Amino acid sequence: MTPDTGSTNNYPTQGDLAREQLRRRGVPYFADVQREIGDRLGRLGHGPRKAFALACAHRLLCWHESLPDAQQRAFTLSWRPVLDEMWRGITSDSQEAQEHARQALDAFHAGPYDHNNGQDGPDDANEDAAAACIYATECYLTGDVQSARWSAEHAIDLAFRLAGEELQLDPNDFVWDPAAEPMPLVKEAMHAAVQGELRRQISDLELLEGEGINVGVLQHLRRGAAWQGLKTDQ
Repeated sequence: MTPDTGSTNNYPTQGDLAREQLRRRGVPYFADVQREIGDRLGRLGHGPRKAFALACAHRLLCWHESLPDAQQRAFTLSWRPVLDEMWRGITSDSQEAQEHARQALDAFHAGPYDHNNGQDGPDDANEDAAAACIYATECYLTGDVQSARWSAEHAIDLAFRLAGEELQLDPNDFVWDPAAEPMPLVKEAMHAAVQGELRRQISDLELLEGEGINVGVLQHLRRGAAWQGLKTDQ
């Protein structure tokens, strides 16, 4: 959709238009929330940051495990024991958990699923749940901010995908006017899956910022689902 001249001046990109349409409806723009999440992750200590990344990966893996058997991927499921071991070791800085995580990453990088250099290969590591698990494992070993951000971003990417699959909208079917009916991107951003995931990430950050890591916090991080239709309490 090509904007008219007046709209271009104030809202030159689809992102600008989406932000304004969301603002008028009292809904935060997802990219602004993601930026805030990244900034707050940078201020967290290593332990809470690892727990946040694990929580994001856990939600995605629970979702994947809830799929029909035919849709589940063995590579994605293979990260369950790794995540479980990291949850057990996060409060004690367990060397066993560290070694388990390191071995899992080494096996990934040595195997057919890691083909960042351009060679052909299976795309299983690009599946959102698997990718979030990989980044959470990297964060667990290093405390790296970017790995935690990528784990969180894959959770939001999946929420958008679920919203898109449900709404089935043409991304180009909209009027370039902030007062018009919400554009497809805005409708997807307002979907319960997306807003639920954004709220959950902010809530988890607030909890970790306020209390750090303890048994109650870790139980909370592992509990509940991020979006409608995913019912699990693992």
